[in-house]
Amino acid sequence: MIILIYKILSQFSNIFKNGTFKYFMAFIIRFIRVQGKATITQIYLSSGLTCSLSNCHRFLSKYKWDLESLQKYFFLFLYRVLKLLLGENMKCALVGDDVKVKKTGKKQANVHPHFDHAAKAGGEKYINGHCWVTLGIVMRTANRILLFPLLAVLYIREKYCGADKKFKNKLTLWVELVKKISNWTKEKWIVLVDSFYSKKEYVEKLISDGHTVISRLRWDIACFEPPNGANTKKRGRPKKYGDRIDFWSLSSVAEELKVFIYGKDVMVKVNTGIGILRGWKIQIRWVCVWCDDKYVLLFSTDLSMSTSEIIEWYASRWKIELSYRDEKQNMGLGDYQIRSEIGINRYVNLNLIATSVLTLVGLIIENKKIFKVPQYSWYHPKYFTIGLLKSFVIREFENRGIILTLLDSSKNLKIPNKLRKSGVL
Repeated sequence: MIILIYKILSQFSNIFKNGTFKYFMAFIIRFIRVQGKATITQIYLSSGLTCSLSNCHRFLSKYKWDLESLQKYFFLFLYRVLKLLLGENMKCALVGDDVKVKKTGKKQANVHPHFDHAAKAGGEKYINGHCWVTLGIVMRTANRILLFPLLAVLYIREKYCGADKKFKNKLTLWVELVKKISNWTKEKWIVLVDSFYSKKEYVEKLISDGHTVISRLRWDIACFEPPNGANTKKRGRPKKYGDRIDFWSLSSVAEELKVFIYGKDVMVKVNTGIGILRGWKIQIRWVCVWCDDKYVLLFSTDLSMSTSEIIEWYASRWKIELSYRDEKQNMGLGDYQIRSEIGINRYVNLNLIATSVLTLVGLIIENKKIFKVPQYSWYHPKYFTIGLLKSFVIREFENRGIILTLLDSSKNLKIPNKLRKSGVL
């Protein structure tokens, strides 16, 4: 597994100059091996680098390397490898959301209160820290769902922007991330978001670029049937909307449908149809999913998409929430203690790259059947999780005694011949 990680990371040596590649390797591998907090001091102490600790800080805040070029190169490399591994069976979509990281440092850049919509009853409604708008690629296979986090951008509330910064809300940042991926691949994507990001103005921007949006609607939203188009020869403009849809009356005519969600086949009761939302210029395909005596409203801007596809795609959006949990608990996403904004931005995006590298390693060893998924008396996983992969990596590093002093003696990583002949990829 170590060989495979080194092979993947060696693909990006051309992005860095003047010996900075060794710091990139140190950060990524430390994130993967993290035990305890992933502060810069811990990364330095565990990496085996012979340089000064301040060099690690300068790598994030001052050294000249282009984060966007690294992100683009990594995404295109990841996308190419996924196509080679899965071929025509690969189904991908972009998924976006925001995550809050609690910080207490008074001198850290852009630390301020953010409203926590998931706060528990009686708990604090605001979190003092950073809010990151993120984007990842979610991949569906016949029996599982994987998510590769890709991009993150810091959201700053308008009150704290200052005169030298232009305020951008979360939805604007999210649309910019989607357009960035679209420009890199020149492809049209399915975009999965929760109801907060399904605002008319921003959905229409993505539709104009050819993307398909799948999201959720409020249960009490005003949705209308399309106008029947009959010529009534009455005065006035033509009708924009037909009759309003009463979703509560549809429960008696709901149909049962088998869908694969959350790792298993489930029978659900659904209604579906074509509708128009008030103020929207486009028609949508709505799906009403019944849960006991309540319902959940989903929609897709692709009218030809089947009901099961809409449900399965939206259910796969939940993977980004699990990814946030893994990044915080296992990868040290919120452990940074950096003051500068550029350093914080680079740290978080390197952390996402490390998570994606580890996920890709797990997919490769499963696809090529290099290792079997370990089984325990209390735990019987079907696939490699982030926690299992990390335990494998830590064990290999301990058994082989490999440290990163190898990187301190060369600008670019030169894989030894024994490792190069392994032919894992």
